[in-house]
Amino acid sequence: MKSALFWITLFFIAGEARSQHWQTAYDSSKTYFNAGDYERAISLLLTVLPETESRYQANPKGDSTYTRTLQLLGDCYWWAGNYPATEAFFLKYLAVIRERQGEQNQLYSSRLGDLGALYYDMGRYDEAEKLYRHTLELDRLLVGEGTVNYTTTLNNLAVLYDGLGRYEKAEPLYRQVIAQYKKLQGDQHINYGTAINNLATLYYALGRYEDAKPLYEESLEIRRKTKGENSREYANGLHNLNALYEVLGRYRESESLLRKALAIRRTLGEKHPEYLISLSGLAKILTQLNRYDEALDTIRRVIRLRTEVLGPKHADLLNSLTILGAIYAKTGRLRQADSLFTYVADTRRELFSETHPAYAQALHNRAAVMAMQRQYRRAEQLADQALQSYISQINTYFSGLSEQEQADFFNSIRNYFESYHTLGLLLHKQQPEVVGRQYNHQLITKALLLNTLLKTRRRILSSQDSTLIRLYTGWQQQRETLAHVYRLSKADRQKQGIDLDSLEATANQLEKDLSAQSALFVQATAPASATWRDVQKVLKPGEAAVEMVRFRRYTFDSAGRFTDTVHYAALIVRPGSRQPQLVLIPNGNALEGPLLHGYRHALRRQQPLADFYAYYWQPLDAALSGVHKVYFSPDGVYHLVNPATLPRPQSGRYVTDMYQLIHLTTTRDLLQRATALPHTGVATLIGFPEYGLSATQQAQLIKEPLLTSNLPPAQLGEYRPVQLERGREFTPLPGTKAEVTQIDRLLTQHNISTKTFLAERALEEVVKAQVRPRLLHIATHGYFEPDSRAGSPVLLRSGLALAGAQRSLTSSAPTDPLAEHPLDDGLLTAYEATTLQLDGTDLVVLSACETGLGEVRNGEGVYGLQRAFRVAGAQSVLFSLWKVDDEATQTLMATFYTHWLQSGDKTQALQQARQRLRQEPRFSHPFFWGAFVLIGE
Repeated sequence: MKSALFWITLFFIAGEARSQHWQTAYDSSKTYFNAGDYERAISLLLTVLPETESRYQANPKGDSTYTRTLQLLGDCYWWAGNYPATEAFFLKYLAVIRERQGEQNQLYSSRLGDLGALYYDMGRYDEAEKLYRHTLELDRLLVGEGTVNYTTTLNNLAVLYDGLGRYEKAEPLYRQVIAQYKKLQGDQHINYGTAINNLATLYYALGRYEDAKPLYEESLEIRRKTKGENSREYANGLHNLNALYEVLGRYRESESLLRKALAIRRTLGEKHPEYLISLSGLAKILTQLNRYDEALDTIRRVIRLRTEVLGPKHADLLNSLTILGAIYAKTGRLRQADSLFTYVADTRRELFSETHPAYAQALHNRAAVMAMQRQYRRAEQLADQALQSYISQINTYFSGLSEQEQADFFNSIRNYFESYHTLGLLLHKQQPEVVGRQYNHQLITKALLLNTLLKTRRRILSSQDSTLIRLYTGWQQQRETLAHVYRLSKADRQKQGIDLDSLEATANQLEKDLSAQSALFVQATAPASATWRDVQKVLKPGEAAVEMVRFRRYTFDSAGRFTDTVHYAALIVRPGSRQPQLVLIPNGNALEGPLLHGYRHALRRQQPLADFYAYYWQPLDAALSGVHKVYFSPDGVYHLVNPATLPRPQSGRYVTDMYQLIHLTTTRDLLQRATALPHTGVATLIGFPEYGLSATQQAQLIKEPLLTSNLPPAQLGEYRPVQLERGREFTPLPGTKAEVTQIDRLLTQHNISTKTFLAERALEEVVKAQVRPRLLHIATHGYFEPDSRAGSPVLLRSGLALAGAQRSLTSSAPTDPLAEHPLDDGLLTAYEATTLQLDGTDLVVLSACETGLGEVRNGEGVYGLQRAFRVAGAQSVLFSLWKVDDEATQTLMATFYTHWLQSGDKTQALQQARQRLRQEPRFSHPFFWGAFVLIGE
């Protein structure tokens, strides 16, 4: 529940004659108002209203009793929840003030803002926005922007935008309001508490629950201290915290908070909006707890009262009707549920727009009811409409969010996209066009966060605007800092001396400067429209595009939940096909469990892999008849299995023999042949690190200009990696020295300039100092640590070992990142790799063990080194899926470079390198030649 604010401003005119009767009634009314007894206050004021009106008519310029009575009457009716009467008295008051003093005065401005807040409560949003903007202009002229009045109106405008789903406008206003209230009134004032509550509610709407919780709790404590535990303000805080507990599945705690809020709000009367909103929330929780009879009685009571007070089209009433519809759906009254959901959807579209989150939710509710009645075609149509609304929200909101915020927002709507695949599974044979829509959704949402990062980075860095690039870099760093700071408690921030307001102000100013200097920044994150037909147009005869999709089976019944059953589907596009084809791979749980374990076990022991072909690839074969090149976008377990290594049982031919398999993050990459930034033309080769390099040697080496001349000072020791096991030992890899030397020779023969760093010069600082090399080849140990600590960032758990790494593991005193000349620890984490300057780099080769591993996030890919180097700007990354043989890798790399330098085709070169390695009997098993996968452009 968001809170608008209004002011009760009482002005007195010295020497004014008043009747004792009026003064006594007025003073008593104020007492009743402050005590929450609005009916008695209204009754008293109405008895003296005719007297004050007569006095005003007799002396319009000299008497204020009439305006003061109108003002207090309006406030009493508002707090009592009688909106029509409130509006009437507000308008009368404004008319009198306008006649007496004109519009440019604080009395008029304050009440005009209150009228805007009233119209918001009444659902008259366009009128509310106009009044807020008018009030802001008056306040700017009368008292200035740095005042409480101006800040209050700004808060109310933010609440309006929030309620309309225009989050990209609401959030910066909320931040501005919070900073202003803190400056003007301190961080223990009730207005500050209300402002952080409102920001928390926005975070809640965007799925940023970790960010919302501490703000809700801080706001509740401020309300307790300033207003007491029996106050309306405290009840508001309890209600808001309950909503967060509900979405987290903590229903019992949610019910307890709601009942406490209701006990406080009951004194307001059963028709009061605040009492009804908590009563409606209680009905929702009772529904979640399967206490349907109790929930039904409660919500019907709320609907009757809300209809009487608010009318048939108010947003709060629609929320209550949605709860009633959910009860009907869960208890089998599906026609009644559909009737309610249809009314709610139509009315929300009328009130808001087709892109509003509440409208999309209403469509999903209708789709679920249709599916429960096995009307799958209608269900699919409604679900697709809802997803289009969510896609519009993605296009709108992503531009102002950090990567973590984008992830939180998409996670809050991800389930709707996932459940759609169950409808596709049910309909694809009778209604093939559904598969086309599934494919289109994948093009928008698959690797959404990665593509957004890449697009933003490339467009800005290729703009050739040095000021914009500098601003973007600073903004990016500041937002990442804020992402970490927001998760600290207030006490921790104070302990560490972190000034959150200053960080926010800097980030906001950078964003303002970016917006002012380049509309490109605002547009960069909006995904361009793409469909499966666009993909089809770029395919040549004999080619196919395959989007793998992992999804949980959804049950369209009264429970309405995802099951534990995992399916995989291949969505296949071929030239000339009328629609994409869906190929179901149903045993997803086995693919991710015992079969994956068996595949890895067989690889390590160099045992036959033919059995795994039937599970992972055979279902696709029939749909790929006549195809020789497959653009393959993996999902889920297919990030951990290389299909090229799977042989047909009958013929013994591997998938790599039948198809040229080109791995893509998403087949949308076929449509995004972005012009690369120019690289330097130099190939940087790093290998055979001296893992035991001493700190003294390292300190001397980094002083050499040729090693680290391009390294920004801030990068030295900037990040700390995960604490690797002390027992781990990085053994020397002499084969990497031969590998790098041989590649150096091949590149030189093709007139490509090289920079080679071996042994003690294979430093982490050297990697960080590279700026847009044509090629970056790193031959060393890689690592990926399981998540043994809660909350450990995944990109800090994978990395590459470089010179000095062993010293860092055995030393009891870690490098101080704040030292005057800090040393990197020799462990280049994936997090650090994201900050490298590789825009324009044609290829990064991670010639190390398990550099393709990381945390698999369905629909987004693997969070690890491969992703990190793509984010850093590399167009393609060659990485490994398992521990590789040193000698076999040396041979494979040499062959790969030989063919790549001759043909310029990286994918074909990798396939030829595999073939070459297979010709040697000792390396014929896929363990030796199948570990490396190439992904990118």
